[in-house]
Amino acid sequence: MGPKILVVDDDLSLLKTTSQLLESVGFEVVAVEDGFAALTRLGAESFNLVITDLRMPGMMGDELVKCIRKKWPGLPIIMITGFPKEMEKSGMAEDDVDALVLKPYAFKGLENIIRRLLKAAKAGDVAS
Repeated sequence: MGPKILVVDDDLSLLKTTSQLLESVGFEVVAVEDGFAALTRLGAESFNLVITDLRMPGMMGDELVKCIRKKWPGLPIIMITGFPKEMEKSGMAEDDVDALVLKPYAFKGLENIIRRLLKAAKAGDVAS
């Protein structure tokens, strides 16, 4: 199995589709519907990368990113959003994540970003 990716999104159809596409290109995927479940899985398992949506009920993606950065500072994070202005409102900067992907996005573009980040993390280029 390939690198293990945690995908976090409250949109179940998008979560399922993204997970299936990532699995089809060789990644191991764990899909969860909210930030609390993501933190639970991160505490119990090892992941190579996290992909999270920004707008989610309960715990927004920016809050999840802050929690991840405190406990797992070197873990690459991709933020996916259709609302980039909300990142600014939350006080979050683009450089708080390793990549920002705007919806709608092409899957091949997301795959390329994932592979680039995983390669950089393996080489030690991702800040920890």
